[in-house]
Amino acid sequence: MNYQHRLKVEQYCGLAGHLRNAANAQVGYTVILPSPFQGSPRNMHECYQDTMAIVCIYDPPVIFLTITCNPNWQEIRENLLPGQTLSDRPDLVVHIFSIKLHELLNDITKKHLFGQVTAYCFTIEFQKKGLPHAHLLIILHPDDKLDDL
Repeated sequence: MNYQHRLKVEQYCGLAGHLRNAANAQVGYTVILPSPFQGSPRNMHECYQDTMAIVCIYDPPVIFLTITCNPNWQEIRENLLPGQTLSDRPDLVVHIFSIKLHELLNDITKKHLFGQVTAYCFTIEFQKKGLPHAHLLIILHPDDKLDDL
């Protein structure tokens, strides 16, 4: 255990020394990504601010819902060629997930699955295996809010 601690300290000291080296101070250049660039810090901050504005105008979300892409969905399995894996067809996986997500949103907002929706927001993320999942925040009309369980 003492050796591991010493090794980490040596690695940190080496990194700190490299960063202090004046010759390496001018390596590369800074790039500031515009806010429409999805996944950039500015985009994430802007989306967060938009969501907080929605919460200020309406009420706090009542439902937090997560939908995860299932690699065994029939639509995905039927469209893979023999020998293909999900990583060979990310376009197919994302397309099927997008269709399923929009069907879920339609059920929630148009068919009032949980009641009248006054506002909602969602974000799509990708797991380490490349499968998408979405987190949804749903704000219901005050008359349709769920009772305490």
